[in-house]
Amino acid sequence: MVIKRSRSLRTALFYKCIIVAAFQVITTVTNSEWLPAEGGHFYYRTYKSKHLHIRMKHLETLASLNKRMKLQVTIWGIMMKRIAVVLALFLLAAAGCSSNTEPPADQKNNASGDKESVIAESPDKYVQLFADTSVSGDMLTGITVKLGENSKHFSWTNVTNDGYYPEIIRDDLDQDADQEVVIILTKGYGTGLRDSEVHVLRNDFTELDIQDAVSVVKSSLISSASSKDGKKDYTLTYKDNTINKQYNDEDAGMWFDDVAIGSIVTYRVENQHLLAEVSAQVSPGFFIANVEAEYSVKGSKLVVGNLALNEME
Repeated sequence: MVIKRSRSLRTALFYKCIIVAAFQVITTVTNSEWLPAEGGHFYYRTYKSKHLHIRMKHLETLASLNKRMKLQVTIWGIMMKRIAVVLALFLLAAAGCSSNTEPPADQKNNASGDKESVIAESPDKYVQLFADTSVSGDMLTGITVKLGENSKHFSWTNVTNDGYYPEIIRDDLDQDADQEVVIILTKGYGTGLRDSEVHVLRNDFTELDIQDAVSVVKSSLISSASSKDGKKDYTLTYKDNTINKQYNDEDAGMWFDDVAIGSIVTYRVENQHLLAEVSAQVSPGFFIANVEAEYSVKGSKLVVGNLALNEME
């Protein structure tokens, strides 16, 4: 037999579903129970309270409807539990969305979940470097490079002193119309000391191999040192260029036995070429020359080509 439901009965059914579902959510969250009683009343009971008394509208009408439609109580129970689960999931999702906030534009999370902040960026912000600046100690360990919308993490290090944060340069080093990304790091500094490290990336994060400029300079120069009559004499030669310096013993508290190469190394880009400047010193405070090493791109490598020995006053 087909039963035609009036609009009032359908409305009553809808209200019952909503009310019962709400009660089911409350009981699920608070570990409580609600029990039917005579006269269209329901008692809501928790482990801490037994005095809450709630009246449900349309109960008698709905009870009559259930009887007419011969609906089984078990079917209602399944329906109510499903509605309660849906409502509970909706509430949890809404709470999660409200508490989920995006990190600031200058902050992101790395793969391990640590918060990283911007430590350097190009003027157009196409290149950004991120690191966890909250670490204790003198070194930032691990740097994330972001190129446009893509990023990659590298196990590079840099000192935590923000005055020596990385430098970013973009230029076309291999004259192929695409700019490479030059990243200059500082791994140590002090009186008569500057330990720099350079990395060059293509836009797909391919890193070019870079020849060690200090090793090339050391193998290309000829040096000598002597001491006589309270004087210190140092000579440095590259090809046909020779630099000679003399000092009094009392000019410095400490003199090196020979010219020291590479205690200070810095990098820069000029005319689409990477240049390394390598120091030559004879004491912690006296430098007699610097050597400029010019790089050129050979396939996937940057190799040292020309050297220039420059005397320092």
